Amino acid sequence: MNRAVRSVLQYSRCLQRHPPRRGQEFLVCRCLGSRGGDQGPLCARVQVLSTSQDATAVLAAYFARQKCMPGDCYLLFGDVGAGKSYFSREFIRFALDDEEMEVPSPTFLLHNMYSGMNDGPPMIHHYDLYRLLDEKYSGVERLGFDNTVRSGVCLVEWPQVLEPLGLVPDERVELSFRLTSSSPTHEKDERIIDIRGFGPQWTRVVETLGEHIEQRGDALGLQYLSV
Repeated sequence: MNRAVRSVLQYSRCLQRHPPRRGQEFLVCRCLGSRGGDQGPLCARVQVLSTSQDATAVLAAYFARQKCMPGDCYLLFGDVGAGKSYFSREFIRFALDDEEMEVPSPTFLLHNMYSGMNDGPPMIHHYDLYRLLDEKYSGVERLGFDNTVRSGVCLVEWPQVLEPLGLVPDERVELSFRLTSSSPTHEKDERIIDIRGFGPQWTRVVETLGEHIEQRGDALGLQYLSV
């Protein structure tokens, strides 16, 4: 674990004790639903440039070090290779406090599960629904997502599959990953990550993240971008 990732862990424990400063830098609004449509719940939005994989790991650590609770749901959007699986892998390792844990992609199995000690976080469910895009969404019901999203922590890659079935929870975090034009072959590992928190809890979490990136982002390889 490099120094940048260690540094985020040092101050992540006290984030919830310091409420975010309300300023013009952060977009807090009545947002649209998941990907458009009717007006949705209160949300906060932060857009950042991650300059390396280590910087993306810092974001994963930030969310994983929140108190993981049943019902926590992270929807991960982006093209193949944009960083969704890497974020999920680091999130799971940080949440379970095991940086060497094997976290294979669930591309073929669609769904992998992870659990820690009895006093640790609830079951973590990692979904990759890419293969269901070609099945007209018919395979989603077999996965029992409507139950796991209530009883565990869910990380969902290719969540577009959930929307036509009405399975997108009201309270959630959405992260959209996009490689920058300067890293078309992944050489620089630079990506723009658009983060939205829906619902009161995630609005506060995303606002606080925006403030910490503004104050400490350069040292962590993260640059705040105007929305």
